[in-house]
Amino acid sequence: MSEQRSLISARYDGEAVINGDTSDEFASVAYDVIMERLSDELAPCRFNDRIDIQKYGMNISCTVQRLVENKESFSAEMLFFVTHELFDEPLCEYFHGLGANTSDAVRSCAVQFAVTTLYSIISALNAGENSSLTSEFCGRERTFRYSETSNTYSIGPCDHEQVELFSLIKKDLPAYLGSKKAYWLKLYAVCYDGQVNCEVRINGAVMNTLTKKLFAYTSLWKNRKSFHSEKQFILLIDPDDDNSRQHIQPEKVIKLTRQAVRILGAVTDEDSHASAMKQLRIICAPHKTLAHELRAMIPEIFTCLLLDIKQGDDLKLMLGDAEVVLKKTQLRIYGYIEQGIRSFLSDGEPPKELAMNILRISSLFVAVNNVVNDGAELSEIFVNEMKFKYPADYEIF
Repeated sequence: MSEQRSLISARYDGEAVINGDTSDEFASVAYDVIMERLSDELAPCRFNDRIDIQKYGMNISCTVQRLVENKESFSAEMLFFVTHELFDEPLCEYFHGLGANTSDAVRSCAVQFAVTTLYSIISALNAGENSSLTSEFCGRERTFRYSETSNTYSIGPCDHEQVELFSLIKKDLPAYLGSKKAYWLKLYAVCYDGQVNCEVRINGAVMNTLTKKLFAYTSLWKNRKSFHSEKQFILLIDPDDDNSRQHIQPEKVIKLTRQAVRILGAVTDEDSHASAMKQLRIICAPHKTLAHELRAMIPEIFTCLLLDIKQGDDLKLMLGDAEVVLKKTQLRIYGYIEQGIRSFLSDGEPPKELAMNILRISSLFVAVNNVVNDGAELSEIFVNEMKFKYPADYEIF
C-alpha cells in the first residue's frame, strides 16, 4: 500500500481540516466500532492510530473535531479519512453524532461512517461491469464501476415517497467525470424547522447544478417542521484506466499555490509580472505547465473566494483561439489550486496591498467591479463559468 498522505489534502474544496489526534481515546472508540462491523475475511488490522484493511490496501483514520455537552445529551463532530492507491487524495467525510455521553456520540459518528461511507467503498471495489457509467474525456472513453447497493441513510419520519438520491443525478454525471481514477459522491438532503438544505459534492466540492436536482426532489416533502434527512454515498472507480501519466501530488500543488499567491501579490506592472512568471517557472520545475495554470487560475479563484462570489460548475479554457468547456471536477488541477488559495486565506486577512495586486490582474474582478458600480450587490452576483486563458498548446489531462 502506498504511503499515507497528509490529511491537509483530504478536502477537494479546501474546507479547513483541523489536524486532530488520530490516536486519542475517542478516536479509539470509533476504531473499535468500525472493527466490530468488519468481517474477518477482509483481514482488518487495528493499530493505535488507524485501521488497515489488507484485502483492499485501504487505510482508515479519524479525528474528533468537536465534543459538546448539551442540556440532555452530548454531540460529537468527526472527520473520517480513507486512503487507497486509486484515490488521488484521501476521501474525507464529516459526521455529526448524538449520545447520552461523549463515547456514545462518537459511536454514533462511527456507525454512520461504517454503514454508509465504508460500505459504499467496499461495495464499489467489488462492483462488476453491470453497474457502470461511461464517460468521455479528452477523446478517451472511460468506464466507471459503482455499487448499486449503496445505502441511503435516513433519519426522522418520512411523509413522502423516497427515491434513491443517486438516480436524480445519474444521467447528468458523466459530464463531471475527468481523468481521475476515482470520483466520490456525497448526496445530502435535510429539512428542519421549515428550512430545506441540499448538497451534491464530488470529491468534496459542491456542485451547484446537480444540487438543484435534490432541491426539486425535496419540494415533494410535505412536513417541513419535523427533522428528516437523507444521505447517500457513491464511489465510482475506473480500475482499468491505462493513463500512465505522472501527475503532480496534491500536497505539492497546494504548497506551490500558497507560494504563488505571494509571488503574484507583488505584481504591479509589466516588469514585475515578467519577474513573477520567472519565479513561478523556477518553483514549479520540472512541471512546465503548472506555472501557466497558477498564473491563469489564482487571480480568478482568489477574487471569488475573497469577495465570496457564488460560482457554477463550469470552466471555460481559452486555448489560443479555441474554447473548451469543462466541469470543475474534470480538470484535475483546479481543486488543488483552489484548496491552496483557501489554505492561504485561512491564515488570516491577507495584506491589503497583496490582495489588491492580485485583484487587478483578474479579469473577473474587472467584470465584478463594473456591475457593482452599476448598483449590483456582491451577494447577488453568480458566476456561471470560470474563465482561464492558456497557451494554445496546453494539454488538458
